[in-house]
Amino acid sequence: MRFPRRRSLVAALCLTLLIVLLAVNRAPAEAHGYILRAIPAPQSVVEHAPTRIQIWFSESIEAKFSTMSLTTERGEKIALTEVGTAPNNPAHMVGQVPSELPNGAYVVRVRAAFASDGHVEEESYLFWVGAKTDAVANAESDRSASPLEIVWRSLQLPALNVLFGLLLLYHSVLLPGWGNERYRIGGLPPRVMSRLTLAIWIALIVAVISTGIAVMQQSITLFATDASSVLRDGLWGVVLDSTQIGNLLRWRLILLTLAILIHAGSWYASSRLPEMVKLLWWVNLFVAGAILATLSFTSHATGATLWALPATVVDWLHFAATSAWVGGLVTLSVVVPAALQPLDAPARAMALRAALKRFSAVAAVALGLLITTGIFSAAIQIQSAGEVPTSAYGQTLLFKVLLIAPMVLLGAYHHLVVAPGRLAAVAAKLPLSDKIGTLFGSVRLEAVIGVPVLIAAAVLSSTPPPVPANVSSTATAVSQAVDVGEMRVQLALDPGAVGGNGYEVTVLRNDKPLDNAEVWARFVYPSLDRRSQLLKMDNVGSGVYIGAGSELNRVGAWTASVDVIEADGTMQRAAFAWDVPSTPPNTTNRQPNALNWLSLAAILAMFVVWLIPPAWRRIRVLPWQLESVMIGIASTIALIVVLIIGGGMMSEAFARADRQRNLPPDYLNATFPDENSVARGREIFAAQCAECHTPDQQVTFTRRLPELSDDELYAVLLHGKGKMEAIPMDALSEADRWNVINYLRSAAFAEAPAAAR
Repeated sequence: MRFPRRRSLVAALCLTLLIVLLAVNRAPAEAHGYILRAIPAPQSVVEHAPTRIQIWFSESIEAKFSTMSLTTERGEKIALTEVGTAPNNPAHMVGQVPSELPNGAYVVRVRAAFASDGHVEEESYLFWVGAKTDAVANAESDRSASPLEIVWRSLQLPALNVLFGLLLLYHSVLLPGWGNERYRIGGLPPRVMSRLTLAIWIALIVAVISTGIAVMQQSITLFATDASSVLRDGLWGVVLDSTQIGNLLRWRLILLTLAILIHAGSWYASSRLPEMVKLLWWVNLFVAGAILATLSFTSHATGATLWALPATVVDWLHFAATSAWVGGLVTLSVVVPAALQPLDAPARAMALRAALKRFSAVAAVALGLLITTGIFSAAIQIQSAGEVPTSAYGQTLLFKVLLIAPMVLLGAYHHLVVAPGRLAAVAAKLPLSDKIGTLFGSVRLEAVIGVPVLIAAAVLSSTPPPVPANVSSTATAVSQAVDVGEMRVQLALDPGAVGGNGYEVTVLRNDKPLDNAEVWARFVYPSLDRRSQLLKMDNVGSGVYIGAGSELNRVGAWTASVDVIEADGTMQRAAFAWDVPSTPPNTTNRQPNALNWLSLAAILAMFVVWLIPPAWRRIRVLPWQLESVMIGIASTIALIVVLIIGGGMMSEAFARADRQRNLPPDYLNATFPDENSVARGREIFAAQCAECHTPDQQVTFTRRLPELSDDELYAVLLHGKGKMEAIPMDALSEADRWNVINYLRSAAFAEAPAAAR
């Protein structure tokens, strides 16, 4: 089977150009992240005007490069204030609405720069206040793919795959097959080492140039500007210093620089310390693997909604397997002509068989790993089979698989010729024994197809996975209701988990909305004696009072209190015990399916099949003795015990550090701050404390009160402080002391007026 070199090159260039053109001119594509939920929800009709626009994304975003705007149905801009990410959730974007919105249609426009891969999504959606109308503003999304990104990925991925595959091929195939101690420089003939050295330089130079283009593309995208502005204003430095994707690109440049220095060092050592060349190329193999890891940390895997960390590791294994197979093939197609040139026909056949036999074993493992990791990654990103033909990601994946199929057939042909193994009977029935002399032509063809496969992989990494069909932004808020006399108070938290939340309080008296009242809310984490400030809810009519904030910042048992102050000054307290989870309880959390588990098991099985046979061969030749077996068993048990004890000690150290950072109070307020507790505290304060608090002292104490913890207030009542004497336990019980403190924390104790000032 012959395939002339010139035709191979032309075919590879044409196919690669076709892939790039299809990618650049394909339909607009979404950014890699997407909106999980929003308040108000897209296409929703809300009865009451929101005080904040809140959006939760599937991935963290870069706050400096993300914006949000609000316009009316006529295109009039409403200036949002305090636009940014929530303090403890970089995937949550918030914008404060400065004034109450009248009834009508509104357009929210969002520009979100995702931290993991630097992609930018520009999206807009509608919501209505009051009632849905027919006259609405144009709400479109700009989700076009960046051709410049496809270009640099199409350059960088092949370069890095060839770099890793070449170094791996050198150590696992070329040295065992062609190595000779008489060749002091690298153990291979000088003509081969020269080709390998030149190929490494080309791969490194292309990788550096493509990384520079990546920095430029990210700067253009994040700043929404042109290349001249990026260079003139040094915006590329801002991206490298202040973004997650920029930090990874900087590490990639650092590692590439290190690889260049090591390779230059091996070139320098070749004439002075030739025995160092092998060692330096070993080191560069690990550096090349680390560079591949920077690709995985900017891939789809980091934003996966299932098993993000394992998915990132598997993504690296996929890159490594692709490099070993395709990068190795490209290296062979470059090196073999130079290696075989001075040899006669029998020697050529022998040398080619020695290399291809070893490469066939490496390629078989790489192919198995490539298939299993590919299925795992596809099952992570695509949640239903219907998304494959209908999404750009699925179509690109199918195209990549179609390109790989002929490579697999060619690889099977090569395997039957040079290393049939258990398929020797099949190979014997086919006239393959005389094909070794012409085998290099089909090897080159396999390498030719491999280059477009790498380009397709680069396009796939630039193509967003489909948004899951079960993503919903209209989940019902979690709520609780409490009856206080004739009043019913309902508190709703949306989404009801740690992080930013929207608060909605509905107040009814005898089933009728209670308007013209002041409503204040406070959230308390009793176990650490932490509380929020009193939050005044905005009155939006019909007995509904709303607000928003990031007060719920820890998982666990919280207390929420709502104080309703009516026009005549009377106050009613509604208290809620609330268990705050880490994730919203009303959203569908993704669970692994059978394909996820099976693909993970297949990857583990690949390692077992790969590692156990050579390990078993080594174990069988060991001089087994009872003493050595007992020592081995004892050592294994000791290691397991040490690991268990060490893990326990580390867990305890982390727990101890957390306890030291979050010390519990000496006196824990376990009295539920409901209406009865506040009323009892008011009576005690009026009877025993009010006469000592002059109006000036009352104002001063009220202003200082937010700075004092319940623990400190209890200690003052118990031990006294300054002019205040201690109150004996027989004069005031422990429960009543906490009732007084609960009253001091209520809006009735002039804290609300002080906060309003």
